[in-house]
Amino acid sequence: MQAILTKFVPPTNSHGQRIKVWSETQKCVVTWDDSQDVADNYRGALKLFLEKFGIYGDPDHWHAGLMPDQTGYCFVYVKGVHYV
Repeated sequence: MQAILTKFVPPTNSHGQRIKVWSETQKCVVTWDDSQDVADNYRGALKLFLEKFGIYGDPDHWHAGLMPDQTGYCFVYVKGVHYV
């Protein structure tokens, strides 16, 4: 299992707001969509990342937790997990 990490990238003189999305072996940057809220922007960035790299799993089975530095989210794939 791998985690997919995200981080908000603030605007610069040449680029608008973005979300950096990466895993152990892949990475991409997704443009922020001002018409969506924060959660939808991160979920949309995850979905684009999954599609771009052909990563398995229904996006609804990827669950997010806020990173300790509060700059993004960590997504993990959870399906059929049995808790003790």
